[in-house]
Amino acid sequence: MSDATGTSPLHALLTPPQARILSAHARRLPDPASALALLHRWAETEGLPKGEQAFLHLLYLAGFSEALFLALLRHPGQLPALSAQVRGARNPSREALEESLARFLLGRRWATPAEAMAAFRNAQTARILLQDVLGVLPFDAVTRELSYLADVLIAKAFALSFQPLRESLGLPMFVGPEGRAVPCPLSVFALGKLGGEELNYASDVDLVFLYQSEGKTDRGHPNGAFFQAWVQAATALLTAPTPDGSCLRVDPNLRPRGRDGELALPFDSALAYYREWADLWERQAWVKARVCAGDAVAGTLFLRDLEPVIYQPYSFAGVARQNRQMRELSLARLRRAAPDGPEADVKEGRGGIRDAEFSVQALQMAYGQKDRWVRESGTLRAVEKLHQKGLLTASQRAGLSGAYVLLRRAEHWAQVQGMRQTHLLPRDGAQWRSLAAFLGRPDPCAAEAEIASARR
Repeated sequence: MSDATGTSPLHALLTPPQARILSAHARRLPDPASALALLHRWAETEGLPKGEQAFLHLLYLAGFSEALFLALLRHPGQLPALSAQVRGARNPSREALEESLARFLLGRRWATPAEAMAAFRNAQTARILLQDVLGVLPFDAVTRELSYLADVLIAKAFALSFQPLRESLGLPMFVGPEGRAVPCPLSVFALGKLGGEELNYASDVDLVFLYQSEGKTDRGHPNGAFFQAWVQAATALLTAPTPDGSCLRVDPNLRPRGRDGELALPFDSALAYYREWADLWERQAWVKARVCAGDAVAGTLFLRDLEPVIYQPYSFAGVARQNRQMRELSLARLRRAAPDGPEADVKEGRGGIRDAEFSVQALQMAYGQKDRWVRESGTLRAVEKLHQKGLLTASQRAGLSGAYVLLRRAEHWAQVQGMRQTHLLPRDGAQWRSLAAFLGRPDPCAAEAEIASARR
């Protein structure tokens, strides 16, 4: 296999327009030779697409994510629709994604809902990645759309798993404000990067499941039993293995009492836990919380009740000190577990993404009690609001935002090729060239120096 400018088995199969596209774009790819090999595999099994835009999109997908390319090769008929979406509407809303999922589910017969949802996630992630690397979407739009996609899939999993439980266990009820029995709602809260609408390409989703009140279903079963079963069924649908992988990796361990706690709790029990027993870091996690599925009205009211618990009269120094203690424990674990050392981890290593996020959250917790304006779940939005309130200078705002975006994009590079949850920086020159290409930097040495500077 030669380089992208020479000859290869693929070149004999290209039309003149395709050859021109390859010549013009191949050097932008992180690994042109691997992209050519994948395109040749597509050509041998499916034939290369005739349309120039479809060919260009296939080339970029081969260059930037082998995992998503192979997922598309399992469903080659999706390429025309994918290419049209890449050229089409920018920044689709959550409602537009819901409509796309509904059409996708009806478009063919799927063996299971889990297979359909995993295939949809891959197709939409491929669309977002192509719009990312082609410069259509800025970083904040990329992470927001990945978050909307996760929201839609989580909501669909709960919708699909509801009716069987409704029929077997009944409808959960509780005594409402007027003294009458009314249906009891469930709210699904996103924390972490999903909560901030800043999800990675291969993130876990941190979810907490809370329901309005204890009570019984209209068939006499405890509400807790219904909601436990519902959460388990929806989570099983999201995490089920399929030929296209699982739909999402769900992490419910930020719930009250962590792994030892119930999967679903009533609002009052959760509120009591965070008031009386939770550590500061557990409250801090709710800085990034929002309702991502289930009953938004009930969930919003719960968040309003929880805000005084999150935003207590903390001092910045006190929050920062506890965060440093947590970070030192995390770094010690990383040193024991990571053969390349903690500095190779762009997320958990010193000066990495986690440190930036914790610094922003420490400011929010210290000043959020008196000023609701800084109570913001998204990191970049929080940085902007902290600057507007004079808590960050213009230089600090620019430096923090720029460094954060650069490190997050480096994290995306680490994840997209294999769609794996990893945060490791390159180990050798070839990988640094690949990362520089992903970042749009011509010089890998300059990219390495820029990332090192961002972590200081």
